[in-house]
Amino acid sequence: MAQHAKLDLSSELKVKERRHGARVLLRISVKISGTGKDGKRVNENGYVAVVNRNGALIKISTPLKPASIAEVINNVSNEKLLFKVAWVSERAVEGQYEIGVELTEPLEEFWGIRFPPPDSGSL
Repeated sequence: MAQHAKLDLSSELKVKERRHGARVLLRISVKISGTGKDGKRVNENGYVAVVNRNGALIKISTPLKPASIAEVINNVSNEKLLFKVAWVSERAVEGQYEIGVELTEPLEEFWGIRFPPPDSGSL
């Protein structure tokens, strides 16, 4: 049993190592269109739980296919943007899968937040 927990911790650390920049907790309604793990088209509403300069953690009821491209519409601003699906939770929690997405091209303020410049600490 302890070995299983160690594997989970290792996986979690690898995910954290890949994250870039400060994370901000917020809840924004989104519509996401992409390819499900089963290969079928997914179009559904969900919400963002965490954002950073390079991506977000989105919660929806259908797991998406890792490494696929998904279109996300910010329901507050009606802006849309393409993201790469970087990570998908193994199981749904309270009916929601966690989907980690990365920007395919930089766009400041998609979430209504202005992040500090990436190299601001070295100025």
